[in-house]
Amino acid sequence: MKKRWILLLVLLCAASCASAQILPPKGVNESFQDFSGIAALPAVTMCESLTGRAAPQDGAQVVYTFYNGDTFLTWERSGEWINAYYSDGADPVWVRSEYVLINPAYYAVEETTPAYAHPLLTGVRVGLLEAGETLPLIAADDVSCLVGLRGAAAWLPLPEDWQAFSPAALSSLSRASLILADPDTGRFYERTLTDAASLQQLAAMLSSTESRGTTMAGCPFGAYLQLETPSGAYCLELATDSCCIFRIWGQDYAYARNLSQSGDAPDNIALYGLFGVALWE
Repeated sequence: MKKRWILLLVLLCAASCASAQILPPKGVNESFQDFSGIAALPAVTMCESLTGRAAPQDGAQVVYTFYNGDTFLTWERSGEWINAYYSDGADPVWVRSEYVLINPAYYAVEETTPAYAHPLLTGVRVGLLEAGETLPLIAADDVSCLVGLRGAAAWLPLPEDWQAFSPAALSSLSRASLILADPDTGRFYERTLTDAASLQQLAAMLSSTESRGTTMAGCPFGAYLQLETPSGAYCLELATDSCCIFRIWGQDYAYARNLSQSGDAPDNIALYGLFGVALWE
C-alpha cells in the first residue's frame, strides 16, 4: 500500500509540473527611456484583434490593428484608453486598456505541454504548446497558471521550480520602483527607493497582509511596484485610490494589516508618500 501511495505522488507531480520558466515583468523600457526621456512600459494584446485609433475615443479614425500576442510600448493613459507605440517612426495610437496586459510576466515553454480548460488540469485540453512558445501570464496559484492563448485563455502546469507567492517574501527589500501615471498629464513616470530606512518601512507594510482572493477588490488599479528581494523580483499592481490593496498573480491582498491607523487609509497614503507621491490632495 505504501508503494502505491508513493507512485501516486510521483504521478501527480508529473501531471502538475512542467519544464518551463516564468519570465518576470520587465518594468520601464530603459533603451526607450534613454533616447526619449519617457518612462514606457511593455504591453501585450490579449484579444483576437484590437483597434488602434488616432484619439482616445470610440469613433476616432482607425489607424492600426493589433492581433493576439502583438506587443508594444505604452506611456500615457486617458481614462480607459492607453497609447500604443508599435513601430519606430510611427505615431502612437490609442487602444482600450481592458484588452491589454501592461508590464506582463510570461510563461516560457521548454517542452511540449498540454493546455487545459480547467485549473485542475483535468478534462478538456484546448491546445498543445511547443517548446519555445512564450505566453503572457494572467494568474497563478498552487496548482496551475492561467495564460493568454490565441485570443482566449488556458491553464498550464506550473514550472518545476515554481514557488507560490507569499507576502513574507517581501519582508526584506533591496530596491523598489513605483511606476504610475501623472494625474494631470496621464504620462507614466518612475520613482525609485533605495535608502534602507524607507525600504524597511515599505517591507513592513507589504509583508503584513490579508488575502482577498482572486481579483476581488473593486478599486481602480494602474500603479506598478517593481521590487527586488533576496529571493527574487516581484511586480505588484497597486490600487490608485485610498484602498490598501495590491495584486499579484491574479490574487488581491490587503496590506499593512497590523499597522493600520485611524483616518482615511493612512497606510496607503504613507506608501505613496515614501516615493514623494501625493495622490489625494
